[in-house]
Amino acid sequence: MSLDPVTVYSRVLTAPRVLYARETPARVAQGMWSVDASRLMKPVALRSWSWIYIDPSRMDSLGKRAKTLTKSLHQLSTVLRRMGIFTHGCIPGRIIRFSKKHPKTQIEDAISSLQAKYRPSIILVILSTRANRLGNIARLACDVTHGMPAIEVTDEWLANADQERYARIGLRMNLKLGGENHVVGASDLDFFACGKTMTMGSRLSLHDQRPKDISTL
Repeated sequence: MSLDPVTVYSRVLTAPRVLYARETPARVAQGMWSVDASRLMKPVALRSWSWIYIDPSRMDSLGKRAKTLTKSLHQLSTVLRRMGIFTHGCIPGRIIRFSKKHPKTQIEDAISSLQAKYRPSIILVILSTRANRLGNIARLACDVTHGMPAIEVTDEWLANADQERYARIGLRMNLKLGGENHVVGASDLDFFACGKTMTMGSRLSLHDQRPKDISTL
């Protein structure tokens, strides 16, 4: 073993074509491209979906938050339809003002109630800044206990009415339900046949406060 640096010969590859529905290419620049509510290659039929909003705020502020949330979810549904995901919109969800003693029980009970009453295809777990640590509890209750797919977002992502962010939520929902977002042309991947190749890329983070570090794919 040596601590001396090693020279590794590498190549800068031409970005492959990323194709959406009808073989519409994405505009790739420096390895990145805007989702921009592109129509997906194989979108799912999202016949029923619901949400839970975990927020420890005071009761007198929840009315305003609920109104904002309703508007955001309606805008999200519009973006999903533009992406080719069939949906009539979300079914009723739950706002959870957890207590300090039993947040786990409250979250599990809310998810159990939604599953028994509506049987949604997927649940959107919406977390306020002060509730980030409880996301794992919600995902475990959905994915493992009740067998319902779930994805997690922050309330800031929904509240800003950012179409790009809504589209990225749509990508995650589509993949979670077995859809196909886009494909890469087979003819653009022939560089793998040239030998052992390690591809480096920037890991996508849906939480702005997390660093976008480098990961090996």
